[in-house]
Amino acid sequence: MLEFCGNLRELRICGAEITDNILIRLTSDEEISTENFIPGESTFGSQQDKLATPPTSPISNNTYPHLHSLDLTECFNLTAFGIAELFSPDNLPSFHSLTLQHNPQNELDLEFFEFLADSFKFHSFNIIILNSKRFDEKNKKVLHTFARITKDLEVLGTKKDNVHVIKREKEMIDSEILNSFQISSPFIYS
Repeated sequence: MLEFCGNLRELRICGAEITDNILIRLTSDEEISTENFIPGESTFGSQQDKLATPPTSPISNNTYPHLHSLDLTECFNLTAFGIAELFSPDNLPSFHSLTLQHNPQNELDLEFFEFLADSFKFHSFNIIILNSKRFDEKNKKVLHTFARITKDLEVLGTKKDNVHVIKREKEMIDSEILNSFQISSPFIYS
């Protein structure tokens, strides 16, 4: 799906059940498969929209050389390994802004966020944290741990210039996500 988006500058994947595989695909410079193309056939319906030649190689050595911002709000199946792939040398040369949401279910902890802030001082990290009261009161351990991490992340945000902590009372609903896309991009219509 993203194979023909070489000029992609900002990518928002919000509230999706994605894994590290999509992050690895973003940074991979393997050749794009052309096995689904039939030589001489039109990819589009009309004659004027005819695809002249199918792609046979990646857009560049860096698959997305212009990608500067990635928003992974409410994507909770990501791990530190997958996020680290974004910062491998020469993968995304323009990349400088990452938005993540902390959740007790994912493996991203305070030490990981602190490592990112210290190691990549010219990158901006937006960490979204939700009000801990939204978690089940019966599970006191999760509630206590999340409250502690929330406080620690807030302290990290005050200590590091490149870390911004955004507090929310609840998850974004679909209409809020759509509005955030419409505000930031003039090309998305409802």
